[in-house]
Amino acid sequence: MKKLGDIMEDLGFRQEGSYEVKKAFIKNLIRQANEKETQRKFDQEMDADSNSLRQEDEAVVSEQLSLFNQKKSS
Repeated sequence: MKKLGDIMEDLGFRQEGSYEVKKAFIKNLIRQANEKETQRKFDQEMDADSNSLRQEDEAVVSEQLSLFNQKKSS
């Protein structure tokens, strides 16, 4: 695994560059990573919710169809 200093150098940051700029860049990377992770978790939850709703809808539809198959008693 690379050290942070090596990564910063690969990205074009100079060693003698401002510490504050480097710090702001790292904070921004962390914030973006957290946002992506939160969005990924949200998307997974939405997919799971929609799948469970589809299963419930299919169960309701099959119950409704079974009502039509019953004969009317006199």
